[in-house]
Amino acid sequence: MKRKITEEFLCELKEYAHSQLSDRRYSHTVAVEGEAAAIADIYCPQRKNELRAAALLHDITKEYNTEKQLKLCEKYGILVTDLMFRSPKCFHAKTAAAVIAEKYGDFFDGELVDAVSYHTTGRPNMTVLEKILYLADYTEPTRTFGDCVKVRNFFYSSLKDRTDVQRVLDETLLYSFDLTIKDLIESGEVIMKDTFEARNYICARMSGDLQEVK
Repeated sequence: MKRKITEEFLCELKEYAHSQLSDRRYSHTVAVEGEAAAIADIYCPQRKNELRAAALLHDITKEYNTEKQLKLCEKYGILVTDLMFRSPKCFHAKTAAAVIAEKYGDFFDGELVDAVSYHTTGRPNMTVLEKILYLADYTEPTRTFGDCVKVRNFFYSSLKDRTDVQRVLDETLLYSFDLTIKDLIESGEVIMKDTFEARNYICARMSGDLQEVK
C-alpha cells in the first residue's frame, strides 16, 4: 500500500523540485501544480494530492542536457528510439518518471508514474490522471503561447456550457493534439508516435468505437 501524500510531503517535493530547476521552470511547475489541483477538483478530487505531487516533479529532469538524459536512459533501461532522439525535449518525461519511481516509489503508484511519463506526448487510452497532468501542463495560467491560451479558453468555456464533463476533457485533449501536431508539421519537427495515436484514439472513442480505461 502506498504512503499517503500529505501537505508536509508536498512541501518536501517543492524543495526538491526547486533544487533541480531554474526559477523560471520552477514557477511553471508550481503553476502546473495549481492547475492540476483545480482540474482534479472536477474529475477526481480524491486523488488531488497525488496529482499535485506528480505536477511538482513532472519536469525535474527538464533542464538536463542530452548527455545526462542519455545516461539516465541507460541507467533505467529506457529505450531511446530514433524519433525520441530527434525530439530530445521528450526525454525529460521518461527520465523524470524513472527518477520518481526510484526516489519516491513509496508514494507514487504506477498510474501516477505513467502520468509523468506521458505528460508531454500523451498516448492512446490515457487514464484520467494522465489526461489531467497533460492538460494542466498545457493550460497552466503562466503559459502565454497562443495554442496554450486557445486550449485553456476552450476547456473552461466548455465547462460552463456543458454537463458532460468527461466529453469536455476528451474534446479539449483532441483540440490540443490537433494544435500540437499542426505546429510540429509547420515547424518541420518530428511527431512522436504516441501523440498521433493518442489523437486517433480519442477520435475513435468519441465516435463510440472504443471504451475508455477507468
